Amino acid sequence: MTTKEESKPASAASPCAESQALAELNQRSARLGVWEVGIFCPHIHEWKWTDKKSQSEKSGAEFRCILVSVRDASQYVIAHINMRSDNREPLKKAETKFKADLKFRISKVALGSSVKQEYLHTPIKLKIDLAKTTVEALLQQKQGETVQACPSMSIKDCKKLQQTQRFDVTALMDELAEVRSVNATRQVISVTIIDDSGDDGKPGQLTFAFFMNLPLNKADAATMDILQQAKASKLKQVFSFFALQGKKTDKGYSFEADSKKEFFIVKAVGSKAERLTQDAESLQAVPKENRDVLQQTCRDYENEPGTQTLCKLLSDLSVTTDIQKLNEKTTLWQANWVEVGWPEGDTLLKKDGSQLWFQTSLRDLSGQVVNAWMNEKSALSLSGLTDKEAFIESFTEGNQIFPIMSTVKVTREIKSSKDDSNVSQSADDKTSQKFVNLVIVHAADQPWSEAPTKAALEMIPLLPDLQDDTSCILPAALHMVETSPQYAFTVACTSISDNKKIFLPCQKVLALVRSSKNSKPSVLGNGFKLITPGVEDLLSTLDSDGLAGQMTHTLSSICTLSNLPQYKLDPPRAGKQNALVMITAKSEDSFVVESVQFLNSDEVAEVKQSLLKLLHLAMHIHGRDRKRAVAWSDDFSPLTARKCSRVGGSPADVILPDP
Repeated sequence: MTTKEESKPASAASPCAESQALAELNQRSARLGVWEVGIFCPHIHEWKWTDKKSQSEKSGAEFRCILVSVRDASQYVIAHINMRSDNREPLKKAETKFKADLKFRISKVALGSSVKQEYLHTPIKLKIDLAKTTVEALLQQKQGETVQACPSMSIKDCKKLQQTQRFDVTALMDELAEVRSVNATRQVISVTIIDDSGDDGKPGQLTFAFFMNLPLNKADAATMDILQQAKASKLKQVFSFFALQGKKTDKGYSFEADSKKEFFIVKAVGSKAERLTQDAESLQAVPKENRDVLQQTCRDYENEPGTQTLCKLLSDLSVTTDIQKLNEKTTLWQANWVEVGWPEGDTLLKKDGSQLWFQTSLRDLSGQVVNAWMNEKSALSLSGLTDKEAFIESFTEGNQIFPIMSTVKVTREIKSSKDDSNVSQSADDKTSQKFVNLVIVHAADQPWSEAPTKAALEMIPLLPDLQDDTSCILPAALHMVETSPQYAFTVACTSISDNKKIFLPCQKVLALVRSSKNSKPSVLGNGFKLITPGVEDLLSTLDSDGLAGQMTHTLSSICTLSNLPQYKLDPPRAGKQNALVMITAKSEDSFVVESVQFLNSDEVAEVKQSLLKLLHLAMHIHGRDRKRAVAWSDDFSPLTARKCSRVGGSPADVILPDP
């Protein structure tokens, strides 16, 4: 134990200058002033982490407590003693010495030099190193006298948060939801609290989530006991909630508490607690619709213009850049004529199980982005399903959830990679890496009549990667499609610049077809294989030999009994079946179909014209000059592209010609 102490009895400190208010503590005054404080919430905090080099699991620990000003319990600060190497003896000595409710005089205070503010929930945004601070014990006052921090922050004050920040608040427990399972090893419970800080005399209201790992550790079990006892007493008790976390979004707030951090609850004391206890009945009697509820205000992504983009650009934007304008705030992007992939993995829900939330991929004629998240509103809107249960059931049954072509709006936000749940605050001074979070916040069926305009050509010079993305989807007539040993397909086109034949590699082909014959099913393992012969290609035109328009093709697909109707191209009586199909391979003489979207006769002409414009754009993208490298800047980046005023529509401009 290396705490600096004078050679006087531990029970009585020598007379000294009058102590200062804890709010006066700063880097300059720390070595000069004297402060009288009490010990609150002392404990040894332990954590585990993985060494990046050896990939071995290691453990760490430190002694932590909160120092509360004797003069003013609303002023308090975090203090700690780090473990050196694997020696935990100083931590045990600190735990013995700095017991709860004891009081000390501190001077020559040592402060942490690089503590991140967002981790500090206390009103004094500093961290004291007790091992390097002079500490003298004070004579204890009355027997049974306790030391407890009294948070002065109100629910209304949470609105003033400008960034992710931990904070403390004293409030009245108002509602406790039932415990919900997140997964086999994790549970969550929603807690609603109120106080008297709302606008126009209304109660202020805040709901947060308390997470617990199973089996419950000692701290989580104690917290649950407090919550359940409060519920049993009809929620008339006032508590102080420590280390909640608030996060400001672009146009609102969201709040959460995580049991793995410093979060804990105690029964509140002080004048605010007394006031709220006295007013509890009248505050809780106010209907929820008349309260000042602190909640996230959602942006209207559907009607907010997004900057036009391509999947290839989104893929390049999925990593951090040095462009300040791309980093300073969350940006909104719109991509049209996009394939939204099936959810990746088996996890379709948020950690608390409350909403759909999963990772998926986006693919268009420029390439693919594979790490986009999708929220519940977008997933339900795109699938046409009513709720998350219906979505999960449909996904489990292997149904075609999303349309063959979609329009999406995606937010791009810079986040920190710090994993606070598994590291201690002593690691807060380490430089945290940044990463990009792409989230699909709005999605809809692609309007068939919305073909790309010449404004789309303005995005091509922004593509910094000089190599073609061969994972792209290309619209094509089937006679243009050739299999390749290097790629899934190549599409043979005539170069726009010099009329030479060029071959564009791609992963999938989008084709417009018409069937006049029934699909023929045959049993295949646990499903069926469908063969549809004599299919017409509606993108074909007479070539120089006059043959393309006369060709027919065979399509095959594999499906289950339940989703077989989604793949059968049987024509209606005395008619023909039109469809947009996604082709992934060619097996012998058949094109392998992954998904089908049926079209009525009125839609065919619109779809055909749009696909021809898309092919023209694809030829520009993949036939661009690859000799010149592209460097983004504040004045030349994807943000300089024009915005889309309509969902699924390109910026207003001249329509692209046919290829």
